[in-house]
Amino acid sequence: MTLVGVMSMRVLPIEQYPSVVPPTVSVQAQFPGADAETVAQTVAAPIAEAINGVEDMLYMTSNSADNGSMSLSVAFNIGTDGDINTINVNNRVQGALSQLPEAVQSQGVTVELRSDAILMFIALTSPDGDYDKIFMQNYATLNVLDELRQVPG
Repeated sequence: MTLVGVMSMRVLPIEQYPSVVPPTVSVQAQFPGADAETVAQTVAAPIAEAINGVEDMLYMTSNSADNGSMSLSVAFNIGTDGDINTINVNNRVQGALSQLPEAVQSQGVTVELRSDAILMFIALTSPDGDYDKIFMQNYATLNVLDELRQVPG
């Protein structure tokens, strides 16, 4: 049964089905030395207030951590253009940038389109254990990530 299912996947017309996952735009910022409550009040709140009401927005979620990082996800209606959504959110974030602390402004605020639909995980391992985790991470950063980012889709 599994073998027939795997073989039939090649001929299924998947492109004809509509997208069921709403496009999501991710906003990330760093406030070095700040705790989660400070990040939530001084970074997340002004950004969320500026983004609130952007066209075709469904909802947004925000997380602040004790390491000074803030992550905010904005979900949009299914069928909307993710690139346009990213531009709209980025415009709102740029308008709120002057309200953020100087340390956050110097670090910058990242706005990017993100998909919650995970299609693949990639793991690099050293078969004989010759290389440690840090070496493998550096190798991936230098040699693999740029190539993956150039893949369409």
